[in-house]
Amino acid sequence: MDASATPQPPPDRVAERRAALDVELFAQGARALAQARETRPRNTNKMYNPKQKEWQEFCANKGFKDGELMCENKVVWFLNERVLEREIQGSRYKRRGEKKDCTTADGDAIRQTLRISAVKLYIAAIVNLWSFQKSKGINPHPTPRGEALNGLLRARSRGEHKRRRLEFTDRAAGTLQDSYDKAKMIEVICFCWWG
Repeated sequence: MDASATPQPPPDRVAERRAALDVELFAQGARALAQARETRPRNTNKMYNPKQKEWQEFCANKGFKDGELMCENKVVWFLNERVLEREIQGSRYKRRGEKKDCTTADGDAIRQTLRISAVKLYIAAIVNLWSFQKSKGINPHPTPRGEALNGLLRARSRGEHKRRRLEFTDRAAGTLQDSYDKAKMIEVICFCWWG
């Protein structure tokens, strides 16, 4: 017998050892994912959790065979059905009676839906859920941020620009000039310089 040869463990012990390594590997990853979710900023959770819950409800209502696993076409469907046509909610900080009705030059009412920034927030929340699924090894699909989703965002952005032009949205609204006329501006400048 060769002295340099090391004895090989029986095949059942090798399989057992590999299974134990796989279990420990999965447990380490699961702990890291749980820690990442727990230490995520509170405001991120506040913004992402309701959107991710809405995604899960959408998948449950549709009865997808793969459940809430993400793929690009599902995300596009979700956005088209649940997000893109959602109307803007009025601000809770505005005084009563201050509602601004948006109309075209002809006086036709314009239906205001979520802006592109809100749509991108939905996408960020859903892609975050996809990244957790991918890290757990349960989602075989590539990132949902493919050409179909990007095309949808580009079309939405163009539509928003068109809507704003129809409304004659003042891009300078909400600036210092809203509350000061020329005389008051001169007075403020003089006060700042010669106080």
